[in-house]
Amino acid sequence: MKNKVLIIIITLVYALGCMSVTAFADTAATVPAYTMVSVSGGAVNAGSSSMISVTLLPTTATAASRITGKISSSNPNVTVESYFEQDAYGAMPTFSFMISSPLTAVDGTYELELTTNMYDDAGAYIGSGSYTVPVRVVNNINTGGLTFASYTTDFEIVSPGDEFMLMFTLKNNTGVNLEDVKVSLPGLSEAKFVFDGGFTYKTIDIANGETAAVAFDLIVCDGITSVRETISALAEYSVGDKEYSVTSDVIISCRPKDIEAENSELDLTMIDYTVSSNRIRPDRVFTLTVTLNNSSDKDIEKARLSVLNLDGTKFAVNEGLTYSDFSIAAGETKKISFELIGCDGISSTREVLPVEISYGSVNSVVYCTLSCKPEENAQQDTTEVFAPNIIITEYDFGGEHVVAGTKFPLTITFENTSNEAVIENLKITINGASSSIDGGIAFSAANSANSFFFEKLDLKATDSVTLEMLAKADATPNSYPVDISFSYEYTVNGKRYQASTVRETINIPLQQEDRLVINEPYYPNYVVYVGEPCYVSASLVNMGKSGVYNVTASLRGEGFDMQESSYYIGNIESGREEYYDAEFYPNMAGEINCELVVTYEDANGNQKEKVIPFTVSAQEMYFEEDVMWEEPIYDDGMMAEAPADEGKLPSWIWYAVGGGVGLVVIVVIIIIVSKRKKAKLGVDEDDEDI
Repeated sequence: MKNKVLIIIITLVYALGCMSVTAFADTAATVPAYTMVSVSGGAVNAGSSSMISVTLLPTTATAASRITGKISSSNPNVTVESYFEQDAYGAMPTFSFMISSPLTAVDGTYELELTTNMYDDAGAYIGSGSYTVPVRVVNNINTGGLTFASYTTDFEIVSPGDEFMLMFTLKNNTGVNLEDVKVSLPGLSEAKFVFDGGFTYKTIDIANGETAAVAFDLIVCDGITSVRETISALAEYSVGDKEYSVTSDVIISCRPKDIEAENSELDLTMIDYTVSSNRIRPDRVFTLTVTLNNSSDKDIEKARLSVLNLDGTKFAVNEGLTYSDFSIAAGETKKISFELIGCDGISSTREVLPVEISYGSVNSVVYCTLSCKPEENAQQDTTEVFAPNIIITEYDFGGEHVVAGTKFPLTITFENTSNEAVIENLKITINGASSSIDGGIAFSAANSANSFFFEKLDLKATDSVTLEMLAKADATPNSYPVDISFSYEYTVNGKRYQASTVRETINIPLQQEDRLVINEPYYPNYVVYVGEPCYVSASLVNMGKSGVYNVTASLRGEGFDMQESSYYIGNIESGREEYYDAEFYPNMAGEINCELVVTYEDANGNQKEKVIPFTVSAQEMYFEEDVMWEEPIYDDGMMAEAPADEGKLPSWIWYAVGGGVGLVVIVVIIIIVSKRKKAKLGVDEDDEDI
């Protein structure tokens, strides 16, 4: 019986002891936790190095005595040079690391990983942590910035046997100094050109923003067959660990050996010409047809027939080009026509128009005589004095302006202001006109022809046309012209006349669409402490076709302080990305409502503002020494009066456990002493009850 009692006591004490040990182990297992509160120097330029510092703050009542940190990168655009582990101490441990970025790095924000280990006062490991550290890489290097700026030769025209120098000038706009740029002439045909001694390539150094020249001495060979021969140039260079190249073709004016002999065997002549009108007048359209004959026994390729002096003084081209390229077989006759129009400068009944024939190195000019009727003579044949006048009364393009890269309807209303003559066979043509701003044409017809025809327009009558137009996507914001021309006829006293073409110009304001995009800012999404710095970062991308100007970013709200209320970014060109980084300090506990405010001027000079709200939670900072502990007070009735909470052991049990351990020791001693006494007295243990 006594053995059973002993086993029960030992089992009870062991169970209570295990519960006690488990409870104490749970209490001691609380691992200090930290949060990343700031990152300074979190930017690096491609091709350089930078120091980055990361500060942590404990979010639990206890902090580690010592904390170690190591930062790593899995992205080739950012390299960690401080690869060793660092130690940090104190309430706000800070780690500093050296990072770098290669010359070929791509613009953007990349993530590094900071891993930490924590140790207590005794140096024992108590836990670890991991944090994502953002790093911005800025690359201002233009890898395609090396160009062939120009080339020169010391001969205007070269012939077989000539020795000449071909010099190239290269411009470096890459953003970095270039060394050992290799310039060569790949594919140089030895039948046409060979090097006059020296190497087949040359190397040069070109500082950023500067030019450098490289020259090759060449000899012209008998194999040149054309008056214009091509030589290709190649420049090869490296930026970082990547190779780049740029090519350029140059034209060499040549005089082949047999060209004169070949040309002497060719004979292309104009044998006839005709004119569709025998009384050419100003504003009258006519057709000039030239007949050519190849009287040689060889085909002629790449010939050109050009009508000269079509400058609008006496004659101009009405449709098409002022020249025509053609080929003509041996013995063939070919007719080529040009649609022309008479101009106000016609002053004689006989006007001469020169025509040029060119093939190979041959250029010959022949002359066509045209029968004309000057305007002053024409007026003697009629009582007509004024043609009916047509004007634009109004036009509409769908709003106050049009947006670049979009289609819009253009409606034009016009009127015959005459009360004497009906306008007949009216042709209206609408074209975007060249602007004095950048020399470009901003508007063109979108999905249809740009001409309209009306059989007639009665006296004092109005009508309108609507044309879908397209605004040029990359046009500079401004007002751009559109030309409207009216060509028509009219009848006076039973006789039909052709009126002078009336041209009107309207202006349409064009604006670029504002596409400044502010990406979601990076800010603390965890609880921060009052008075400690908080880091916010955001990128601004101009996805529009034109720049935005005077960009300013700031934080707005209450419950925080910051050293600088706003930051001036400046101008952001099309396709560029800029960044805004700031530190602010919460000065109150609770939810702090912040706003990232970006103000700027668009390409049209309009003031604009974009606002992105975000919220940060802050709490008062406390330390372990601020917590006051009181010694428990015991009394005899504590065990009975303090009921145990549901799911927990009563507090008196923990004190009983301590006493229970001592009780076990006493019981064991009593049993051992009792056994010894009974052994001396010869008493049987089985007869004894306890």
